Amino acid sequence: MWEVYACPHPPVEAPGVDDNDLDIFTHDVPFNFAVEQAMDQLDDPEALAKVAQLQTFSVCIPVYSELMQAVQELSSAMHKFHKTFNNKAGQLVLQIKATKKRMGNARVWARVQNALMELARG
Repeated sequence: MWEVYACPHPPVEAPGVDDNDLDIFTHDVPFNFAVEQAMDQLDDPEALAKVAQLQTFSVCIPVYSELMQAVQELSSAMHKFHKTFNNKAGQLVLQIKATKKRMGNARVWARVQNALMELARG
């Protein structure tokens, strides 16, 4: 994600500070005056832009994390609904088939047709 570019100044050696530790740019951003002052002294718009981009991304992570959790909850609820719906629809199909079979065994259609014919004659 971060491209390496040639820095006009040699890296500063500081004991206990990892050169790859980017948390220094995202920890307590509004109150990290020392880092702000150091960044201003660099007078490097490209570095400032990259730090600003990192800070923006860092702010977005918790928001996306919450959204992802909400989407996962919604997905779980939809899966549960879909499963329940399919079970109910399957039960309905079985009940319709059983009802049709009982109606066929009782010859309901033929009897209704005969009753209609009697009504038509009368």
